[in-house]
Amino acid sequence: MKTKLIFSIILSSICMLAFISVFAQKGFNNVSAFKYDERRVSNSPLPTDDPRNNETINLSKKLLKHFNKKFHNAGNVKWEQVDDYFLATFIKNHLTAESLFDRKGRLIYTIDYSNGEELPDNVKNLIMHNYKTYIITSVAKVEGDGRKIWVVKLAGTKDYITARVEDGEIEETENFEKAN
Repeated sequence: MKTKLIFSIILSSICMLAFISVFAQKGFNNVSAFKYDERRVSNSPLPTDDPRNNETINLSKKLLKHFNKKFHNAGNVKWEQVDDYFLATFIKNHLTAESLFDRKGRLIYTIDYSNGEELPDNVKNLIMHNYKTYIITSVAKVEGDGRKIWVVKLAGTKDYITARVEDGEIEETENFEKAN
């Protein structure tokens, strides 16, 4: 129960921060909210990109082993320490992804960002059935703790909507009117 509560809190916080930073850009294809480190993952300490912080991030061999096994094709990996966790931001199959690990190398969650082309047909059909006049602008697939959640951003003629899909159930989580 405690693990699910912690996962839910971390997931909610990260989703909000990730969407704020990514979707604050003029278009989803402009993912300049992220800066990528050209180095491949290794067991040597990696410096952070924050000029205010000259510390290095010490990644355990176990964590790197788990990361490299799970995401062997990851490119442009950048690591950040978030409290007692380690967040990897990287490119996987030409898409931006983020994964959070604990100190022991256990994967907490992964978020894959896309423009919607990777949405499974059943999720896409559910979205389009409920929002017939809307266009999908971006998608985040969140996986962790045995759950898969799709967060879908939609644009209509008069508003923007965020919908959340899990286990065939859809929930509208945001609705913003467009300015006139």
